[in-house]
Amino acid sequence: MTEPTREMKRNYWVLIASMVSLQVTSSTIYMVMPVFFSNYGISMSDNGYLIAVGTFAGVVSAFLAGKYSDTHGRKPILLGGAVVYAIVFSSPPSARTTRPSSSYASSRASPTT
Repeated sequence: MTEPTREMKRNYWVLIASMVSLQVTSSTIYMVMPVFFSNYGISMSDNGYLIAVGTFAGVVSAFLAGKYSDTHGRKPILLGGAVVYAIVFSSPPSARTTRPSSSYASSRASPTT
């Protein structure tokens, strides 16, 4: 077995840092999502469905990206995925959300006793 080169070591640590960053942001999003959705009147079971749909989309895209990376190389897929991830999670929240429904807003405005 050959000794890893300096570039191989650098690439290894860049990949590790990227994966830690990805896992931290994903975990944070999945912890906050039910609270965020409940503020918009979405039930807990619907929260589960939305999270499951997102997870399923991730699984499907992982298979597609894996197949594509086999034919075109890993670097374009990793870089493209990182760029898409950065764009989605750094876009303003107002671009991804809508206002709460009027029934939700009115129920929050007047507390019941």
